[in-house]
Amino acid sequence: MGTKPTQSRNNDNMFKQKVTLMVMAVLVLVLFVCILWLIIASIQNSDNNNEDGTEAPSGEVTDNINYTSMTLSAADLQKGNLVLVNSQHQYVFPTENNRVSIYNYRSEHNGSGSYKLGSTELYLEPEAVEAMHNMLVEFAKETGNSSLNVTSAYRSYEDQESTNSSIKAGYSDSHTGLSFSLAMYENNITTQLTDPENAEYYDWLKEHAHEYGFIIRYPEGKESVTGVSNYAYAFRYVGVPHATYMYTNNLCLEEYIDYLKTNSSFDSKLSVTDDGGHTYLVYYTPSAGDITEIKVPAAETGLDGSAKYPYTVSGTNEGGAVVTVQLN
Repeated sequence: MGTKPTQSRNNDNMFKQKVTLMVMAVLVLVLFVCILWLIIASIQNSDNNNEDGTEAPSGEVTDNINYTSMTLSAADLQKGNLVLVNSQHQYVFPTENNRVSIYNYRSEHNGSGSYKLGSTELYLEPEAVEAMHNMLVEFAKETGNSSLNVTSAYRSYEDQESTNSSIKAGYSDSHTGLSFSLAMYENNITTQLTDPENAEYYDWLKEHAHEYGFIIRYPEGKESVTGVSNYAYAFRYVGVPHATYMYTNNLCLEEYIDYLKTNSSFDSKLSVTDDGGHTYLVYYTPSAGDITEIKVPAAETGLDGSAKYPYTVSGTNEGGAVVTVQLN
């Protein structure tokens, strides 16, 4: 009879030991699951980063882009929306052009009442004239003012020679067909867009121009960089992502090209998101001489049949090319 309590206590101890072992096993399992979850989360976070270390846009894994090679000639590096033309970089006129009459474009797109033209002989490149038209039509809608006057656009070498300008023929941004100038024309009186009485309208353009791909080509405060003063009413088309980055970071075109040369490459891309939520990767490739090889997205299509990663290539006219890839 004396052994039963002892045996009972032994059974209780064995039961407690089993329970303790089970609890410890459960705790170890929970700890293992937590560690595994942290590892997976870390890997996913790493995968969602761009090659330049910045966070990739939601739903996009930029490392999944398949790239291929293409070659550019020396002439290719002297044309495109980002060509730099100033006193140090002469414009190389193309043998062919696709310039569009602003007068005809305005008439064909029901914009005659939205803005004025200083001449019927004003021309821009197709992409630039479309963006300019859309911007000026929206300006008239939002401000209720239709007195903006396009006073100049594309200029030939001879046109520039005949103007009273400090900018030498061959070195004018107007040669590109991507630039135009604006003034206000009301009650048969022309005033400069930058005059104090026009501040409301100039401020609208400064705030919204980048949404249409335009920059102020010679902004106030950048005279020592651009080499041009008193010409802050000249607008230049560069494309939405580039205009957005320059606007956000207060850069003129010269500064932006220098920034890309130093801070972007195929292995270290610049990420830009415009006001509409579209994200782009931008990277610079220096010239390799007569033939330059660059990397661009391969010809893949999405579910709708359009390019999965549409891109553009522009020369800079200073020894390199810029690739711009749209992610979404």
